[in-house]
Amino acid sequence: MGVSNLKVLFLSIDDPTSRKSWSGTPYYILKSILPHFKSTTIAVPFNKLIKLYPPKIKSKLKYLVTGKRFDYGHSKELAMIYKEHFEQQIQNSDADLVIAVAASTAMAYIETEKPFVHISDATFAKMINYNPDYTSLTLKSISEGNEI
Repeated sequence: MGVSNLKVLFLSIDDPTSRKSWSGTPYYILKSILPHFKSTTIAVPFNKLIKLYPPKIKSKLKYLVTGKRFDYGHSKELAMIYKEHFEQQIQNSDADLVIAVAASTAMAYIETEKPFVHISDATFAKMINYNPDYTSLTLKSISEGNEI
């Protein structure tokens, strides 16, 4: 089967039709792959404010009290929320291939027989103490981030 006959499910944790998402990277990747496949369906992102806002507040409070950060974006808890949200969409899709952009946490625990390609700009381990958001992390946060 040639690439042009493949059906693709495009997965991103943010809206890939928006240029504001991850500096436009998912938008431009989606735009560039559309002509090359038989069809491309977008996995529906969820409303992150509902599920992410309380843990972010908890993380900020922890930092104020302990001086240590917990990176909720690379946590097992969030990975399981993403699994619950995206796994059914993947299983119900008639796609031959899943392309996931900046979605390591989203894809971490998803069980599927469908092949997938994950596109990202860095590994979690390389971000530690390089990016300001990845400094002073708790040991639990580092452990979970590396597992994901």
